[in-house]
Amino acid sequence: MSKKKLYIASALSLLAALTSIILLVLAPIPTPTTLQSTPTVATAPEPDTEYEKVQCQAPSIGSLPELEPNTWSIPAINAQARFAVSSTLPADADTNDGILYAPSEEIHSTQGASLIAGHVDYSPGVLSEEGGELTNWGNLNEANPCSIAYVSDQEGKVKPYLVATKKVSPQYDPALEAYVEANPHDTQAKKKLEEQNRTVQELFRSTGPYSIYLLTCSGPAVADVGGSFQFRYQDNLYLSLIPFEQVETTYL
Repeated sequence: MSKKKLYIASALSLLAALTSIILLVLAPIPTPTTLQSTPTVATAPEPDTEYEKVQCQAPSIGSLPELEPNTWSIPAINAQARFAVSSTLPADADTNDGILYAPSEEIHSTQGASLIAGHVDYSPGVLSEEGGELTNWGNLNEANPCSIAYVSDQEGKVKPYLVATKKVSPQYDPALEAYVEANPHDTQAKKKLEEQNRTVQELFRSTGPYSIYLLTCSGPAVADVGGSFQFRYQDNLYLSLIPFEQVETTYL
């Protein structure tokens, strides 16, 4: 199998991981010093409105905040989380932390996309017996167009970004392509596959203007919700973060 095909296959498995229990669990990412409990949910937050590639102007922001290495922060929605480089999202949502998908671009790159993913809520037994309390990823649905975000790389270098896209898309369906091939007249399934392919190409690209994507779950729980690990939801919610230096030259 070529490196490109291996990359795509590995990338798609990350999307599927947000709705499937991963049998191979990575070593846990360090637990934050404080965790705030919020009400348990059986439906992950959904945005009231979506937007895509909005035009922004870089505002005056003054001095940059200090962040720990590998951290994103969106002050307007009171959300912040750390992330560790990994190819797999741990099945247990036992911290507020997420991952920077290892094959994606490094933070603050000049092209392509960096994909940072995290669980929308905590697993049962972490903050309560039932689980489901929202992590900071659960606030992403509240982000407004052109909100300021700050992201630090592994060296702790902080750069400002602007939120240009907030979008919900169905969770990745690995059987959809085969279904469409077997049922070519199912136009609804064909449209769903086209949307799925667009999302994959956007989030896992290695070329084009640089963006950071924050990805989590959204929407109602799927039929097989429960078990002993975590809630699972039918949709993905993602934000795109655009570097300040792009807004003068790029149509977002």
